[in-house]
Amino acid sequence: MCKITPRDTSETITHGKNTVDEWNLKHPVGTLVQVSNSLGVVTKAPTSAPAMLLMKSTPIIWLKGIHNYIALSRVEVI
Repeated sequence: MCKITPRDTSETITHGKNTVDEWNLKHPVGTLVQVSNSLGVVTKAPTSAPAMLLMKSTPIIWLKGIHNYIALSRVEVI
């Protein structure tokens, strides 16, 4: 029988929090980043808030002029 483990284990939360903390130490609000959508269109924008954890596991960031959060793993500092 297959054992199902919860997604938000303390290890996952710790890793996500460390990622967010490291990002926020290196990149203040206003840092210019770029992100590409599923069609390959690249958007450049400054961050508009510190990085944070979504649902205890996914590091995210908000960008000025974009009304949805972006997974931190998808952005590149320019």
